[in-house]
Amino acid sequence: MKPKSEAGAKLITLQLAPAEVLELYSFLALGAHFAAISSAELSPFSPNKAGHYIATIEERASTTLTDKLARAVAVARELQQHQRGYQKTHRKWRRLTSEPA
Repeated sequence: MKPKSEAGAKLITLQLAPAEVLELYSFLALGAHFAAISSAELSPFSPNKAGHYIATIEERASTTLTDKLARAVAVARELQQHQRGYQKTHRKWRRLTSEPA
């Protein structure tokens, strides 16, 4: 499966343990459940299924998953800031080096 990304974008790879993958899925499923409830829509999950996802979350895996995601977000923000700074500098350089028409 090819990841969807912007052309030329740098990809960030996470290595997750099987328990962390289940944690991530549980977080996403619960997020969908609570988003549906808070917007007065029908949840895709029954209360029993939501309870199953809550029970699936283990404290240890949750902590390591959160740490890994936080580091990935920090790296992504740093790359984004670096790219913006590069683009701004490049535009300024092009303006200074271009000949007047």
